[in-house]
Amino acid sequence: MPPEGSQTGSSPGRRWLGFATAQISALARDPFFWLTGILLLAKSFMALLLINNPDHSVLDAGYLSSYDFSVPIFVSFIAVPLSFGLLLKGRLRLAYYLALDAAFSVLMIADLWYFRAYSTFLSFMLWQETANLSGLWDSIISMARPVDLLFVADVVVVVPVVLLWRALYRGARRSIAAAVLVLAAALVCLAWEHLAIDVWGTEENHRFVETRWEARETISFQSPLGFHILDVWNVYLQKRPLSLSPAQGEAIRAWFAEKREPLPDNRYKGMLKGRNLIVVQIESLENCVIGRSVSGQAITPVLNGLLPNSLYFTNIYEQVNGGSSSDSDLMTNTSVYPVRHGSTFFRFPRNAYNALPRILRGAGYRTTLAMHPDAAVYWNWKNALTAIGFDTCLDESAFVNHETLGLGMSDEDFLTQAGTRITRQPEPFYAFLVTLTSHAPFDLPEKYRDLKLDEELATSCLGRAFQAFHYADRSIGVFLERLRRSGMLERSVVVFYGDHASVHRFYNDEVQAMEGLEDWMRDPRCLIPLIVYAPGVTGERIDVTGGHIDIMPTLLYLLGVDEAVTAETAMGRNLLRTGRDFAVLQDGTVVGRDKDATFSKAAVEGLSIADLSIRGNYFSMIGYGGK
Repeated sequence: MPPEGSQTGSSPGRRWLGFATAQISALARDPFFWLTGILLLAKSFMALLLINNPDHSVLDAGYLSSYDFSVPIFVSFIAVPLSFGLLLKGRLRLAYYLALDAAFSVLMIADLWYFRAYSTFLSFMLWQETANLSGLWDSIISMARPVDLLFVADVVVVVPVVLLWRALYRGARRSIAAAVLVLAAALVCLAWEHLAIDVWGTEENHRFVETRWEARETISFQSPLGFHILDVWNVYLQKRPLSLSPAQGEAIRAWFAEKREPLPDNRYKGMLKGRNLIVVQIESLENCVIGRSVSGQAITPVLNGLLPNSLYFTNIYEQVNGGSSSDSDLMTNTSVYPVRHGSTFFRFPRNAYNALPRILRGAGYRTTLAMHPDAAVYWNWKNALTAIGFDTCLDESAFVNHETLGLGMSDEDFLTQAGTRITRQPEPFYAFLVTLTSHAPFDLPEKYRDLKLDEELATSCLGRAFQAFHYADRSIGVFLERLRRSGMLERSVVVFYGDHASVHRFYNDEVQAMEGLEDWMRDPRCLIPLIVYAPGVTGERIDVTGGHIDIMPTLLYLLGVDEAVTAETAMGRNLLRTGRDFAVLQDGTVVGRDKDATFSKAAVEGLSIADLSIRGNYFSMIGYGGK
């Protein structure tokens, strides 16, 4: 008999521990599991270094701690896809890990390219926007940098390992238990981090599952892979119909009431009342080139010549988000920020707003017309602008395309035909036009490169941008001359602004590395020009800080529309009747002289208010549906 107190078998706890130890021991002998994990972790931190570096093209360890990050979160998210490889055996397991490594490299490179262009990262939501890829490949490739090759440099390590350790992967056995163990450990760790940070945590700025204002902050904490895994969940939540609660509706109303700035009217009110309104959104135009010359040649001589009869706003910041140029269409016509995730025009193309076309019809304007030189599906702009309230929306199919440059009809071709259509409109009218030729990477045919530049500048992104802006400016001259000959220009106000910054947004690292540039050429601020031209008006330079969101209230004031009409719906300010100097950028940053003021800090909440309003179709709820 066994001695008293002895056990004939081990306890369940010991058996489980022995089982777990055996699985871990088996994992320790799997070189591809560990090698792939190490490579994914290294590439995650490498992506972080590039993202947090101001020019996004240099690896500098000093930028690793720009935002908080959690190694357990990084490792746990990587362990999730790694665990599925353990369900395979032999060469299939090797193929899976090689494919996982390759796919992750492609994802990191794509994230970097997208971030360099849009200051955010790829989202699952973008699958509905694939129509935008037509004609954009040159622009996409131009976001590449030599440092990106490091994400595929691990082939130097992987190939020798595969060749030397062929026997190990040929004999690799399927291990369901090890897969479950690794997956369970990763999920438990992630659940614990969620509870510790989001549920029990006391620091308001520390959030794990939720996205933060700054895309870099979100991806730094969630990890690059975790960002995309959680993005799928967030896209699901964002796609669900949102029914605004009474409390949410009241919060929106309270925000609009709080932002009001009661000041007496001034001489600008109604200054341009009764005139036709023609708004021209110029692709990628930056404010830094207005009034500037290079090698003794004016970059924008036509626009420069308009300034003596224009209100020229010099401190207007771009405020576009995931919808890029279409966000400019939205803000200019509605004075509402775009949604926080994805493109507003793709996600909510049928939303109603208290928009410029609707307001001007109420003020006696006989017709409203929107014209684009590209396809209606690009950013889904035609459906969205129709819902916003334009009587007529014309895409490239409504014109005779004699010449395609870049994404669509050439500026000169489009503006010439658009000018002819405009002269036939019943007055007063509102016409909204968009140009395309000066889109990055600014590859104009040689015959249109009229500026004489030295070889180094001419072959650089900056020189190409100067040529593109000069061409766009020349096309504007043709357009204005057509209006002048018809006699319509004297009865109109023509507004010019940039949809977003470009050369200093997409290629700032290249610009800053160039030698011999003047200070204005290096200006990294994403400022766009806003020029309100009206024959007979005495020109003024207006330096108040604003953004796209402020264009509509400012124009309506000049046209004599009472501000009460937009008090409950316009998120921007009338820049001609304000004592405040600030703008809120899409990452929540406040710029301007009043950036630290209480009211400007509170204005940041407008980004969330806009997101809530659009997702819940708030403006339709309060009576602004239809035309």
